[in-house]
Amino acid sequence: MKPVWLKKILRHDNSYGNMLLVGVMVVTLLSMFGVTLVSRMVTDAHAAGRKVTISRAFYLADAGIQYGRRYLALGNTAATTIGPINLAGGAFTIDIEETRERIGSYWNNEYVYKITSTATVGPSTQEIVELRHRNPPGGGVEKEFRVWWQSVGDEF
Repeated sequence: MKPVWLKKILRHDNSYGNMLLVGVMVVTLLSMFGVTLVSRMVTDAHAAGRKVTISRAFYLADAGIQYGRRYLALGNTAATTIGPINLAGGAFTIDIEETRERIGSYWNNEYVYKITSTATVGPSTQEIVELRHRNPPGGGVEKEFRVWWQSVGDEF
């Protein structure tokens, strides 16, 4: 006569096989969920890093515009290219030129300067263009103001 525990082991019951199949399916679904979750996290981390790089390039281009404003405020009027200047893990170049461009309804034949600042941080490039008007020297109160501004570059 066989012991009871051996009879239970040798008994042919299909429920044990069904439970194994259900267990394998649950493990497979959880694995797929985990892979999807990790993939999504990697994609989000990459997008966040790109957004940071684009923002750094924009602020570096803005620093170039401020550098160009300072150049004009010191009384320089000659067209010039300054740079590349390395700063904060990137570089920017400034082009300053006197221009006769018409923007909207604003028109002036002289003392309008176009400042173009192009900054690169890693793979991201941002460009800011600004027109500045200055009163002629000796022509009243010296004033400088922005006429037009545009940012061109990578999108987030």
